Amino acid sequence: MRRVNSWRRGLTACLLVLIAGCGYRYEGKSEYEEAQELDQVFKKAVQTAGGSAELQSIKKYGQEGQAWAVNLNKAQIGDVLIDAMVKLGQVAYIAKLDLGQSTITNKQLLKLDAVKACRLTMELDLSNTGLDDATLDQILNLNCLETVNLKGTKVTSQAISRFKAKRKSNEDVLPPFKNPKIAM
Repeated sequence: MRRVNSWRRGLTACLLVLIAGCGYRYEGKSEYEEAQELDQVFKKAVQTAGGSAELQSIKKYGQEGQAWAVNLNKAQIGDVLIDAMVKLGQVAYIAKLDLGQSTITNKQLLKLDAVKACRLTMELDLSNTGLDDATLDQILNLNCLETVNLKGTKVTSQAISRFKAKRKSNEDVLPPFKNPKIAM
């Protein structure tokens, strides 16, 4: 009987040591390191496209945090950059996004919207791009827009009216963002 109890105590001790970690050392990247790597990949993709990206402190509506200001004005927008923005959008926010005079396609813009990569973007410049009514009608997740520049696009005033009406009835769009200023 003593031998069985001793064996059980020994087994229990071994299991407790294993559960506690037994000095096991994690060799992978920390979440911080992964975030830093993601930031670098994103910045490189933006620079390769001919743009710039800067992490800024933002204080608005009683909230405070950090978000990206991305300038891709006149940039060549490729799928590598869109993929980098999608990945970044899962862990960080893009508060300002200037895509004016860039080569962004309607399909690329809809991809960013579909995965909510720009859900907290407050300032959006799409001036002199190929954006059209059909694409604007499909955008659902730009929930924090304050200002939108659509000068030089194919977007009509009727599409803007539909866009604003859709925002007013969307519960995901908070009151300060229901009626963004739209330049045409």
